[in-house]
Amino acid sequence: MFGKFTGRRDIMALTIFAGFMVLLFALPKPAFAQSPVCVNQCDTNAMLCESNVNSQYDRCLANWENQKRRCEAVATERWNYCTGNNSVGCDLSAEFAFDDCMAQLPQCRADGQRCVEADNICMQRCQEEASRKSAAQYASPKERPAGSVPVKPLASGGNDSDNASAKRPSRVSGGAPIAGIFQFAETSKRNEFRMLGTDDMQVRNLGTNGQHGGWHKYYRIGPRKYQSVSGDATYELLENGSVVWQGNRRIVLVPDKCARE
Repeated sequence: MFGKFTGRRDIMALTIFAGFMVLLFALPKPAFAQSPVCVNQCDTNAMLCESNVNSQYDRCLANWENQKRRCEAVATERWNYCTGNNSVGCDLSAEFAFDDCMAQLPQCRADGQRCVEADNICMQRCQEEASRKSAAQYASPKERPAGSVPVKPLASGGNDSDNASAKRPSRVSGGAPIAGIFQFAETSKRNEFRMLGTDDMQVRNLGTNGQHGGWHKYYRIGPRKYQSVSGDATYELLENGSVVWQGNRRIVLVPDKCARE
């Protein structure tokens, strides 16, 4: 019965854009000495934006499927009424009823362009912030902007007595390495870790199109824990083999089995 009036339905109803996989982390980051804290914040915001877009798309699809079933019921009722009264053009009447019903529901789109644009703006701000800090730190007193405060680098090991609130954990030597490819527990994104010697680590995000993010530097502050060289973000290796990133939020990464096979 449904075959009598679903021809147009299949053509018009499934105009849905399901090919959304925003490669925010795969996009090459600008080559400048930006703060890893700022870049990590951009990456986190991008991940949240993509997650929201995908969630909205999934909800739209669910609503669309429910509406389609309701519209099929409306069309079937129209067809039964038409044929029961020995009317003509029942197939066309049922099809029109279905199309009119479906027209009330907007098409589903997973448009991640706004996430890409927001990430580009965020990265640009990181660049501008790094430029301002660099100018304030290295300019001579006469060249510094009025009211600017020069940035004083912390002593090795975090023993800057003039800025106690900014003290950082001391380096430690020896412990478990973090190396290999790990996948975000909540998304399909992946990070690659590599050790530089025993106590220095680098991490970058892997893009699916071969364009990977830049390497971010971390140093060991514990047997299983590493901290960003220019921020408070940390990676810690858990006993179960997972890795936890801790910054403005907590993100769990698990070993990528496919990468190891």
